[in-house]
This record gives sequence, structure tokens and C-alpha cells, in this order.
Amino acid sequence: MTLKEEQKAFDEVKWADSVRLGSDQCGTYGFCSVCKKSLTYPCARAKRKAEKGSICVATVRSKK
Repeated sequence: MTLKEEQKAFDEVKWADSVRLGSDQCGTYGFCSVCKKSLTYPCARAKRKAEKGSICVATVRSKK
């Protein structure tokens, strides 16, 4: 399934959930923590990233 197709399918689920629950469900799914809304097909990309287990780790060096 392409990102476009995956996003369309997820948008339909998200819309139905939003109607059923009475509030916008954007940002409430498990993979939303890795979402970058500025990208095309943000939900599909976030879901794929979360499924791969991609994480970002930052380190801080102390000045000595």
C-alpha cells in the first residue's frame, strides 16, 4: 500500500473515531508521538516509523 493510500484509509478511520467520540482524534493514537504534521501523509509516515521501532536519541556533551 502506498503512503497516499495508507493516509486515505487512516483519515477515514480517524474521521469515524472523531465522530463517534465527539472530538478530533488527531494526536491520540499510539504512533502520533512520532508524527511530523508538516510532511505529506503524516499519519501514514508516523505509523510506519512507529512500526519499525525507529527512535531518535540525543546526547549532550558536557564542556570540560
